[in-house]
Amino acid sequence: MIEDPYVYPGTEVLRNNYGIKDKEQLDIVENIITKAQMRGVIQEPISMDAHSYQNIHKHIFGKVYPWAGELRIVDMSKGDSFFCRAERLVPEMNKRFELIKDDNYLKNLSEKEFAQKAAEHISELNAIHPFPEGNGRTNRLFLENIARQAGHHFDQRLLDPQNWNDSSIDSFKHQDYKLLASEIEIAIVDPEKTKNFTDPVKLRHAREIEYYKTTPDKNNPVLETLRKQDRDDHDRSR
Repeated sequence: MIEDPYVYPGTEVLRNNYGIKDKEQLDIVENIITKAQMRGVIQEPISMDAHSYQNIHKHIFGKVYPWAGELRIVDMSKGDSFFCRAERLVPEMNKRFELIKDDNYLKNLSEKEFAQKAAEHISELNAIHPFPEGNGRTNRLFLENIARQAGHHFDQRLLDPQNWNDSSIDSFKHQDYKLLASEIEIAIVDPEKTKNFTDPVKLRHAREIEYYKTTPDKNNPVLETLRKQDRDDHDRSR
């Protein structure tokens, strides 16, 4: 059996800059540091290429892992899902960013059009899965940057973690990007119109109502649930 170069021998704990060999302790340290790094979002425009994508990963995880920003050198799978072979990472990453370039970096699109295009690219980057750890967080910070450069404000606080994971899995397994696109669109907001919302949960709820009211399927069960929540909130406020 080939030894995983990313973990300490005899453990499932990732090699890290602190020499921590207890997974629970590492999870706590990683969570604290990466949340701070994610809040300190990269403000200057970044080049939309594979190298800059790797730099985003290094920005988030560089204080925790010595291999941050480097493409993995081992094959990876999760459950019955297999990600891109390590030997194919470079050409597949370059191919994906050429496709993003062909899409004019998703500029001059409406919110809905942007979300649909972004969902495809984000899903395919997830399928490539270039890093041993932190692919989802890298994707979200990349999405925040490409949205800003395309003239949209993507607010990660509005993402529902379970919905995001479920829609990511669905798009990965079935190449159906609709659920992921809806999650992205819900998290695109106008900062001026939403500046009075201090609670991300309430803003998420308002955006869900707004989104599902504009979907063609008026019998959408999600919409009916949101309508009921809206009525309940209204009754409580009376």
